Amino acid sequence: MTYTAIDIINTISTTESGSGDLLNQYNMSIINDLVTKNLVAVGNSATGSDLIIQDLGANYASQEALLEQIIKISSSSTDDAGSGTGAKTVLLSGYDKDYNEQSETIILNGQTAVNTTKKYILVRELEVLTSGTGLTNAGTVYAGVGTITSGVPATKYLGITAGVGTTRAGFYIVPAGCKMIIKKSELQNRTATNACLLKLWVKKFGSNYVQKYLRNVEGNSVTSTNIEYVLPEKTLLKLTGNNGTSTSAVIINVGFYLVKG
Repeated sequence: MTYTAIDIINTISTTESGSGDLLNQYNMSIINDLVTKNLVAVGNSATGSDLIIQDLGANYASQEALLEQIIKISSSSTDDAGSGTGAKTVLLSGYDKDYNEQSETIILNGQTAVNTTKKYILVRELEVLTSGTGLTNAGTVYAGVGTITSGVPATKYLGITAGVGTTRAGFYIVPAGCKMIIKKSELQNRTATNACLLKLWVKKFGSNYVQKYLRNVEGNSVTSTNIEYVLPEKTLLKLTGNNGTSTSAVIINVGFYLVKG
Protein backbone atom coordinates (compact mmCIF):
# COMPACT_ATOMS: atom_id res chain seq x y z
CA MET A 1 0.00 0.00 0.00
CA THR A 2 1.22 3.51 -0.79
CA TYR A 3 0.53 6.15 1.84
CA THR A 4 0.39 9.85 1.16
CA ALA A 5 2.04 12.20 3.63
CA ILE A 6 -1.37 13.67 4.42
CA ASP A 7 -2.58 10.18 5.44
CA ILE A 8 0.15 10.08 8.04
CA ILE A 9 -0.47 13.62 9.26
CA ASN A 10 -4.15 12.85 9.76
CA THR A 11 -3.20 9.72 11.70
CA ILE A 12 -0.59 11.36 13.91
CA SER A 13 -2.77 13.84 15.72
CA THR A 14 -5.52 16.36 15.71
CA THR A 15 -3.84 18.27 18.54
CA GLU A 16 -0.36 18.79 17.03
CA SER A 17 1.47 16.44 19.40
CA GLY A 18 2.24 12.96 18.10
CA SER A 19 2.44 9.61 19.84
CA GLY A 20 6.22 9.73 20.09
CA ASP A 21 7.21 7.28 17.36
CA LEU A 22 4.21 6.91 15.07
CA LEU A 23 6.03 7.86 11.85
CA ASN A 24 8.33 4.89 12.29
CA GLN A 25 5.32 2.57 11.92
CA TYR A 26 5.27 3.49 8.22
CA ASN A 27 7.74 2.60 5.52
CA MET A 28 9.04 6.08 4.74
CA SER A 29 10.22 5.00 1.29
CA ILE A 30 6.64 4.62 0.07
CA ILE A 31 5.31 7.96 1.25
CA ASN A 32 4.61 10.48 -1.49
CA ASP A 33 4.95 14.29 -1.41
CA LEU A 34 7.31 14.38 1.57
CA VAL A 35 10.73 16.05 1.90
CA THR A 36 13.16 15.58 4.81
CA LYS A 37 14.85 18.78 5.98
CA ASN A 38 16.86 20.23 8.85
CA LEU A 39 16.77 23.65 10.48
CA VAL A 40 20.25 24.40 11.82
CA ALA A 41 20.96 27.38 14.04
CA VAL A 42 24.47 28.39 15.18
CA GLY A 43 25.27 31.35 17.40
CA ASN A 44 25.41 32.76 20.91
CA SER A 45 22.61 32.91 23.42
CA ALA A 46 21.69 36.06 25.36
CA THR A 47 21.84 36.81 29.07
CA GLY A 48 18.42 37.18 30.70
CA SER A 49 16.34 37.19 27.50
CA ASP A 50 15.33 34.86 24.67
CA LEU A 51 17.55 35.59 21.66
CA ILE A 52 17.08 33.90 18.27
CA ILE A 53 20.13 31.73 17.64
CA GLN A 54 21.93 32.84 14.48
CA ASP A 55 25.45 33.51 13.27
CA LEU A 56 26.12 36.98 14.68
CA GLY A 57 23.62 36.95 17.53
CA ALA A 58 22.19 40.19 18.83
CA ASN A 59 23.66 42.23 15.96
CA TYR A 60 20.68 41.28 13.81
CA ALA A 61 17.22 42.83 13.58
CA SER A 62 13.97 40.92 13.89
CA GLN A 63 11.94 40.18 10.76
CA GLU A 64 8.88 39.09 12.71
CA ALA A 65 6.78 42.02 11.46
CA LEU A 66 6.90 40.28 8.04
CA LEU A 67 7.13 43.51 6.05
CA GLU A 68 7.29 43.07 2.28
CA GLN A 69 10.40 44.83 1.00
CA ILE A 70 13.37 44.88 -1.34
CA ILE A 71 16.51 43.50 0.33
CA LYS A 72 20.06 44.81 -0.06
CA ILE A 73 22.97 42.38 -0.36
CA SER A 74 26.49 43.60 0.42
CA SER A 75 29.78 42.52 1.98
CA SER A 76 32.20 43.99 4.47
CA SER A 77 34.99 43.04 2.03
CA THR A 78 35.71 44.44 -1.42
CA ASP A 79 37.01 40.98 -2.36
CA ASP A 80 33.44 39.60 -2.36
CA ALA A 81 32.58 40.68 -5.90
CA GLY A 82 32.15 39.30 -9.39
CA SER A 83 35.78 40.08 -10.14
CA GLY A 84 37.17 39.40 -6.65
CA THR A 85 38.93 36.53 -4.91
CA GLY A 86 36.13 35.96 -2.40
CA ALA A 87 32.46 35.17 -2.95
CA LYS A 88 31.21 36.09 -6.41
CA THR A 89 27.54 35.04 -6.28
CA VAL A 90 25.17 34.11 -3.45
CA LEU A 91 21.74 32.50 -3.32
CA LEU A 92 19.17 34.36 -1.20
CA SER A 93 16.14 32.33 -0.05
CA GLY A 94 12.99 33.57 1.67
CA TYR A 95 9.24 34.09 1.31
CA ASP A 96 6.92 36.31 -0.70
CA LYS A 97 3.80 38.07 0.65
CA ASP A 98 1.73 34.92 0.10
CA TYR A 99 4.16 32.81 2.17
CA ASN A 100 5.52 30.98 -0.87
CA GLU A 101 9.22 30.10 -0.89
CA GLN A 102 11.30 32.05 -3.39
CA SER A 103 14.97 32.62 -4.11
CA GLU A 104 17.31 34.48 -6.43
CA THR A 105 20.99 34.60 -7.32
CA ILE A 106 22.85 37.81 -6.53
CA ILE A 107 26.11 38.88 -8.17
CA LEU A 108 28.05 40.58 -5.39
CA ASN A 109 29.64 44.02 -5.76
CA GLY A 110 31.86 44.19 -2.69
CA GLN A 111 30.83 46.86 -0.19
CA THR A 112 28.29 48.33 -2.63
CA ALA A 113 24.76 47.04 -2.11
CA VAL A 114 22.94 45.04 -4.77
CA ASN A 115 19.14 45.18 -4.59
CA THR A 116 17.05 42.04 -4.93
CA THR A 117 14.68 41.85 -7.89
CA LYS A 118 11.98 40.29 -5.69
CA LYS A 119 10.28 41.51 -2.52
CA TYR A 120 10.43 39.42 0.66
CA ILE A 121 8.49 39.30 3.93
CA LEU A 122 11.33 37.27 5.47
CA VAL A 123 14.77 36.23 4.23
CA ARG A 124 15.83 32.89 5.65
CA GLU A 125 19.17 31.90 4.14
CA LEU A 126 22.19 33.20 2.24
CA GLU A 127 24.62 30.77 0.65
CA VAL A 128 27.75 31.29 -1.44
CA LEU A 129 27.30 29.77 -4.89
CA THR A 130 30.55 30.72 -6.64
CA SER A 131 33.82 32.21 -5.47
CA GLY A 132 37.30 33.22 -6.60
CA THR A 133 40.64 31.82 -5.57
CA GLY A 134 39.75 32.23 -1.89
CA LEU A 135 37.06 29.52 -2.37
CA THR A 136 34.61 31.20 0.04
CA ASN A 137 33.46 34.62 1.25
CA ALA A 138 36.26 36.96 2.32
CA GLY A 139 34.10 39.22 4.50
CA THR A 140 30.71 39.04 6.16
CA VAL A 141 28.02 39.00 3.46
CA TYR A 142 24.85 40.74 4.65
CA ALA A 143 21.18 40.80 3.73
CA GLY A 144 19.43 43.87 5.12
CA VAL A 145 17.90 47.27 4.49
CA GLY A 146 18.77 50.91 5.08
CA THR A 147 21.95 52.90 4.56
CA ILE A 148 25.06 50.84 3.70
CA THR A 149 28.27 51.87 5.51
CA SER A 150 31.47 50.07 4.45
CA GLY A 151 29.31 47.20 3.24
CA VAL A 152 27.26 46.93 6.44
CA PRO A 153 23.50 47.72 6.25
CA ALA A 154 21.87 49.82 8.94
CA THR A 155 19.35 47.02 9.56
CA LYS A 156 20.88 43.55 9.32
CA TYR A 157 18.68 40.47 8.78
CA LEU A 158 21.21 37.80 7.78
CA GLY A 159 24.97 37.52 7.60
CA ILE A 160 27.39 34.89 6.29
CA THR A 161 30.37 34.95 8.66
CA ALA A 162 33.67 35.33 6.79
CA GLY A 163 34.92 31.96 5.57
CA VAL A 164 31.74 30.04 6.48
CA GLY A 165 29.87 30.14 3.15
CA THR A 166 26.30 30.00 4.50
CA THR A 167 24.05 31.41 7.19
CA ARG A 168 22.71 29.29 10.07
CA ALA A 169 19.69 31.13 11.42
CA GLY A 170 17.10 29.76 13.82
CA PHE A 171 13.86 30.80 12.15
CA TYR A 172 11.60 29.31 9.49
CA ILE A 173 8.15 29.71 7.95
CA VAL A 174 6.08 26.69 6.94
CA PRO A 175 5.42 27.55 3.27
CA ALA A 176 1.93 28.05 1.87
CA GLY A 177 0.31 24.79 0.85
CA CYS A 178 2.52 22.69 3.16
CA LYS A 179 2.49 21.11 6.60
CA MET A 180 5.51 20.55 8.79
CA ILE A 181 6.15 17.48 10.96
CA ILE A 182 8.87 18.21 13.51
CA LYS A 183 10.50 14.89 14.29
CA LYS A 184 13.60 15.36 16.44
CA SER A 185 16.09 17.86 17.80
CA GLU A 186 19.74 17.92 18.83
CA LEU A 187 20.86 20.67 21.19
CA GLN A 188 24.52 21.51 21.83
CA ASN A 189 25.92 23.88 24.43
CA ARG A 190 29.57 24.36 23.52
CA THR A 191 30.47 26.61 26.46
CA ALA A 192 31.80 24.62 29.40
CA THR A 193 30.81 26.88 32.30
CA ASN A 194 27.23 27.95 31.49
CA ALA A 195 23.93 26.11 31.31
CA CYS A 196 21.60 27.43 28.61
CA LEU A 197 17.81 27.36 28.31
CA LEU A 198 16.92 26.52 24.70
CA LYS A 199 13.36 26.97 23.40
CA LEU A 200 11.27 26.30 20.32
CA TRP A 201 8.53 28.87 19.66
CA VAL A 202 5.75 28.68 17.06
CA LYS A 203 3.39 31.37 15.84
CA LYS A 204 0.46 30.23 13.73
CA PHE A 205 -0.86 32.57 11.05
CA GLY A 206 -2.87 35.37 12.70
CA SER A 207 -2.02 34.20 16.23
CA ASN A 208 0.59 34.72 18.96
CA TYR A 209 3.79 32.90 19.86
CA VAL A 210 3.48 29.69 21.88
CA GLN A 211 6.44 27.97 23.53
CA LYS A 212 6.32 24.36 22.30
CA TYR A 213 9.58 22.99 23.65
CA LEU A 214 12.05 23.88 26.40
CA ARG A 215 15.26 22.20 27.48
CA ASN A 216 17.99 23.28 29.90
CA VAL A 217 21.30 22.14 28.39
CA GLU A 218 24.27 21.99 30.74
CA GLY A 219 27.63 23.43 29.76
CA ASN A 220 29.73 21.53 27.21
CA SER A 221 27.04 18.92 26.53
CA VAL A 222 24.75 17.55 23.83
CA THR A 223 21.19 16.35 24.23
CA SER A 224 18.87 14.77 21.66
CA THR A 225 15.16 14.17 21.81
CA ASN A 226 12.39 12.78 19.62
CA ILE A 227 9.45 15.17 19.40
CA GLU A 228 6.46 15.21 17.09
CA TYR A 229 4.53 18.36 16.26
CA VAL A 230 2.41 18.93 13.18
CA LEU A 231 2.31 22.58 12.16
CA PRO A 232 0.07 24.15 9.49
CA GLU A 233 1.07 26.39 6.61
CA LYS A 234 2.25 29.93 7.34
CA THR A 235 3.43 29.05 10.86
CA LEU A 236 6.54 30.98 11.96
CA LEU A 237 9.13 29.12 14.06
CA LYS A 238 12.05 30.48 16.03
CA LEU A 239 14.79 28.88 18.14
CA THR A 240 16.06 30.88 21.10
CA GLY A 241 18.70 30.67 23.82
CA ASN A 242 18.70 32.28 27.27
CA ASN A 243 21.39 32.19 29.96
CA GLY A 244 21.11 33.28 33.56
CA THR A 245 24.69 34.56 33.49
CA SER A 246 27.08 35.21 30.60
CA THR A 247 26.33 33.54 27.23
CA SER A 248 26.79 30.17 25.52
CA ALA A 249 27.87 29.11 22.04
CA VAL A 250 24.93 27.05 20.82
CA ILE A 251 24.09 24.70 17.96
CA ILE A 252 20.48 23.57 17.43
CA ASN A 253 19.50 21.04 14.77
CA VAL A 254 15.79 20.36 14.25
CA GLY A 255 14.85 17.55 11.87
CA PHE A 256 11.49 17.75 10.15
CA TYR A 257 9.36 16.59 7.23
CA LEU A 258 7.84 19.14 4.91
CA VAL A 259 4.67 17.87 3.28
CA LYS A 260 2.83 19.33 0.32
CA GLY A 261 -0.95 19.28 0.35
